[in-house]
Amino acid sequence: MVTAQAIQVRRKGRTLIGHFDLAFDTAGITAIVGRNGSGKSTFLRTLHGLEKLQSGSIAFENEALADGQAFVFQTPAFLRRSVRQNLDLPFQVKGQTPQYDQIADDMQITPFLDMPAHQLSMGEQQRVSLTRALMMNPKLLLLDEPTASLDGTSTHLIETAIQDAVEHGVAVILASHSMGQVRRLSDRVIYFEHGVAHGPFDTSAFFAQTPQVAKDWMEEGR
Repeated sequence: MVTAQAIQVRRKGRTLIGHFDLAFDTAGITAIVGRNGSGKSTFLRTLHGLEKLQSGSIAFENEALADGQAFVFQTPAFLRRSVRQNLDLPFQVKGQTPQYDQIADDMQITPFLDMPAHQLSMGEQQRVSLTRALMMNPKLLLLDEPTASLDGTSTHLIETAIQDAVEHGVAVILASHSMGQVRRLSDRVIYFEHGVAHGPFDTSAFFAQTPQVAKDWMEEGR
């Protein structure tokens, strides 16, 4: 479980999320949905410790979820080095030997390992970013729009890797604008509107009886 109590995040005098209470099971895949600017990304960043709470608290029932996290951003970030060097660096810092041959093959990035990371397409970069996250053997994987504007091949590879991670016991929290993706992947849905979270809702129930707060947004074809 993740439990948020009376949380609020503010920046430059503006409230990004809060105040609200929220508790949800992290088993499987939790989808975070809502309009642009509704607070989805801020909530993910807060869970990961990248945003500071002005009030309230967030607690992870399982300490492994708090300590064993990996984050995949919507826009990949790499050093101006090869793909291989970008994958190796976090492990070199820790004095460890990276193991990624199988993951790289599954994500179809092996042919790119010695290419400059910044020269890859956006889909290829995001597959590298997810590979790097999975190499960390996370207990909780946070994904912020991981397939936004990507081609079908990259979307399929990323979604397959996410499902495989869940089968191996990884908890996933996924922000997405793709309702098809939410239907395909998620076990529960949390809907954000004006910085406030609503839910969680069972995914099938969410689409069968969309909460009133989300109906207008759903009808916009998001």
